Amino acid sequence: MKNYTEYSDRDAELLKAKQEGKIDEATFNELRKQSSQGYFQPKADLNQFETLLGKLEASKIKQAGSAALDTRKNTYAQGLAQMMSNF
Repeated sequence: MKNYTEYSDRDAELLKAKQEGKIDEATFNELRKQSSQGYFQPKADLNQFETLLGKLEASKIKQAGSAALDTRKNTYAQGLAQMMSNF
């Protein structure tokens, strides 16, 4: 369902069909439930979620590697600075 008006129109059609005896109470409730789920509940795309999660994990791994490299560079620079101060 694209918008609320479409959902509302569908709901009115179902109510009219129930009142006219075209569908029973159980069918009305099930169709109304399906209609509301289609409108109010977002569609989850598991493939897109997994792709985004993979990108996030790769980014975190890259950031951790970069942080470790920076730490090593700082350690080497501090050691070199200490040695130079001894002269």
